[in-house]
Amino acid sequence: MLLLRSPGWGSLAPIPGLFSPPRKQSSSQKLSGGKTSSSSQGRTNAAELTEQAIRLTAELAAWRLATSLREAVESEETTAVQRVLGQASTQRSWLIDAEGRRALRRAVHFMALDLTLTSTQPVQPGAPAGYAEYEAYLNQTYPRLTGGAESWLAVAEREGAEGIRRRLMEFWKSGAGHEADRDALMQRYAALRLHPMLTAQAIASAARAEAEAERQARDAWRLVQTWRDRVQEQNGLARLCGTWHWTIHNHQNHQDHRTVMSFPPANAPSPAASPGQPGPQPAKIVARGDVLYLRWEFQGGYQEDSLLFAGEVHRSAFIVPCRPPRPGAPTRQGKPNRPGA
Repeated sequence: MLLLRSPGWGSLAPIPGLFSPPRKQSSSQKLSGGKTSSSSQGRTNAAELTEQAIRLTAELAAWRLATSLREAVESEETTAVQRVLGQASTQRSWLIDAEGRRALRRAVHFMALDLTLTSTQPVQPGAPAGYAEYEAYLNQTYPRLTGGAESWLAVAEREGAEGIRRRLMEFWKSGAGHEADRDALMQRYAALRLHPMLTAQAIASAARAEAEAERQARDAWRLVQTWRDRVQEQNGLARLCGTWHWTIHNHQNHQDHRTVMSFPPANAPSPAASPGQPGPQPAKIVARGDVLYLRWEFQGGYQEDSLLFAGEVHRSAFIVPCRPPRPGAPTRQGKPNRPGA
């Protein structure tokens, strides 16, 4: 049985989709019918909780890894970068390569690339012989660090260390310079011109990955915290789902008014939008355990009802139970029985 104590609004008009303006009055309302249950609902809710818990764990791990990556790059310590990249390699399959981790992958990529290009040996204070000519050639041939398909950044993203090395060696393929100092010139150019760009991109990507993981972690934590409330609301909506006799008693003139109400399954299209459906539909339904809140909106005002599931249901007054529609099949609608049937 559903008992309702109205906060003093008028009764519902029995014409589907039509309401009269709200009139102040005291009334009691009752929904009579049966409640439904689904054996799969509990498994679905448990699976959802497990999914959100796994998501929360992954987002916390991504958050921590992104923070470690950013701090290691900012420290400019090779050992710290190597240590964090080692941690990242063990989490690549389940964390870094997962969908939605592009910023985290970019941070790892730029860090590893910078480490490959600049960690061979420290840059010497003085420039080696021929470096000025080498630097001028590369700066003139490839002047753009970022922006455009031929920039150093685009090649680093697209081809990695192989593409960068191929560019750095073009100077000798053109017939200029001596190959004796090739490694020293490449190392110095990468450290002075490419290292600042790569570290800046790594820090920016890691910071973006931090923000995304924090937002996703907080969202997953909120869903885990509110899981019980959402389950209670789903159970309440499942109990309400179906077609009901709604009896409204006016305490001022002690008259009863009966209408027929249909409540669709959760997340289903409102029956009020389909022809042949009995009764209007609430604009909002909130269920918390045995407590139900309905809000009706219509031209000129709105009406709010608070209902309470109490006691055993009266099966004789319940018209049509709620059956979740099969995928691709229309929702089955029943016809009201005669009173007493």
